[in-house]
Amino acid sequence: MVFFPWPVAAGLISIPYVYYFVLWTRPGWWMRFSKKTLRKDPCQSMYEVAMLGKLLQFSAFAGWYFTAAPAMSISEMVHLPVLRLLFGVVAVILGQSLNVGAFKAIGKEGIFYGCRFGKKIPWCTAWPFGGSYSVRHPQYVGSCLSVLGITTLLATNAHVEAGIVWLSGSWILWWVLAAIWEDNI
Repeated sequence: MVFFPWPVAAGLISIPYVYYFVLWTRPGWWMRFSKKTLRKDPCQSMYEVAMLGKLLQFSAFAGWYFTAAPAMSISEMVHLPVLRLLFGVVAVILGQSLNVGAFKAIGKEGIFYGCRFGKKIPWCTAWPFGGSYSVRHPQYVGSCLSVLGITTLLATNAHVEAGIVWLSGSWILWWVLAAIWEDNI
């Protein structure tokens, strides 16, 4: 089996964020390209390309994980220390709850930069953007929690030595950077 070092996987995982940054900072280009070349709404075409980006990210992580070291078996996972197992499962559940909640609250056009493409996206004050238990950038916080939870559940000592903490940390850093540029650019 061919093993590629974690920085290669991290580089592949970063590619969609370059795309997101370009769309955030140059929305007019994407609007023209989507409408004239793809003949699609820019939010819809962003969604479609973003799903390919997710496939790339998950493939890079899985490809790295399964070649870097032997994968953790289900029997090993259920015998993890209770706090580690609990933290990992709760982080994934909370993370995905925030992701689903964000999508339900603002829809595809809100998630996929409709405000940058000239669409009127009403300001959302409902959960997870407002109200009790809300957080700033719920989709990004949810993604960070999901990566952290999955890493907590899947990391073996061999994966830690091979760089899973660095790989997951770099993935989380991209979400942090996305929140920063959305707030400041």
